[in-house]
This record gives sequence, structure tokens and C-alpha cells, in this order.
Amino acid sequence: MDEEELEEALAVQAATGRRLGEVLVARGSLAAPDLIAVLAEQYGLEVRVGPLVGAGGDDLGEWKPLGRILVERGSLGRAALRVAVEEQRRTGCRLGSILVDGGHVSPIELVEALVQQHGLEPHSLVAATTLEPSPEPGYEVVDGTGRVVFRTDGFLEATDFAFELLESDEPSALQIFRVSDDGREEVWSYTEERAEEAAAAPRESLAIYGFDVARWTGPPRR
Repeated sequence: MDEEELEEALAVQAATGRRLGEVLVARGSLAAPDLIAVLAEQYGLEVRVGPLVGAGGDDLGEWKPLGRILVERGSLGRAALRVAVEEQRRTGCRLGSILVDGGHVSPIELVEALVQQHGLEPHSLVAATTLEPSPEPGYEVVDGTGRVVFRTDGFLEATDFAFELLESDEPSALQIFRVSDDGREEVWSYTEERAEEAAAAPRESLAIYGFDVARWTGPPRR
């Protein structure tokens, strides 16, 4: 899957309300097992995925951060999630690695939550090991004072972290920047004012875009 395919899939997601994983698999950009492996890698797991098992994935429609899904599934307590997010912020480690290495969730629970998050069909997990963070993170989460509060090489994890931070700390503003040799580019932003505007608008924006339009400024670009 290249960047052009990703941006085309995001356009389809915006037009149809389907989740990104569903779109990528339906378009043939990635086979479901390969996409599951890619998503797991973003959260600090290296996995080998087996054949399709069980019934189809739940059509939950709305995209949710990974931690919230794990709490709703009963795999993780809210207090444990707050501790894990704080450790993520302090150490820069991936949330998946923190949760699995700390014994909070099993690798299969983490992968099942990712499958639900992206609207994919369930597959069996053959093997899973935790990964170390990349030495050169590609994304920075920045608070309203301009302070970098988290760095990661995965855009999905940066977004998840930002949403978890919004729920726990209620910051007045957040941004995500893509960092490259060419500089820094904003790819996501949130302000209290835009959130209030979105709250007053019809709720269809989440169903259409998968992300709150008041917080989403577009996919990462070159």
C-alpha cells in the first residue's frame, strides 16, 4: 500500500462512513491479515495472523481510540488505562507494548480490539511479540503551550494518544505534527472552540468521516 492508495481510501471513508480498514481491504490495497499485522505494528506488536475465524466483525460504525475499545470490551480497567497512557507519555513507549508487557491485556485482546476499531473480519493470532519504539519518531503530539507531550513513529498511535489525553486531561488545544527531513507539518488539530462548534452541529460527522471533523485536518502527507 502506497500513500496514494491511503489517501484514496480516506476519501472513500469520508464519502461512505466506512472505517479505514474496511475500505483498504475492499479495494484490495491490503489483505485483511496483512492490514491487521500493520495495525498491530503501529501499537508495538509484531504478529503473524492465521486464517479467518468465527463470525464477521461488528458494524459499530464510529471510530474509537484503542484504549476506549479495550475498556468497553472489559479487557482493561479505566484506571489501568490512565496509568498506561501516563507511562506512554513519560517513556515514549507504544501503548500496546505497555499494556501487554505490563500484563494488563493479552496480545490477542489487543489485536481483537484493533480488528474492531477498523471494522475488519476476525482472524486467528498465530504469534505475537512486542517491538521497541523506533529511534526516529515521525509524529509529535503538541499541547496548547507548544510543548511536545508525546512522540511516536505511528500516526494511528499519535491519534489514539491525543484522544485519550482529551478524555483524561481536557486540554484546551492539541496538535499532531508529522516530522520529516523537510520540517514539521500539522496533520491533526483540536481546540475547545472547534469542539463546541462540532457539539452544536449534527452528529452525522462522526458517522461520515470516522473522526470528529473539528479535530481532523487531513491524512499525513509527504
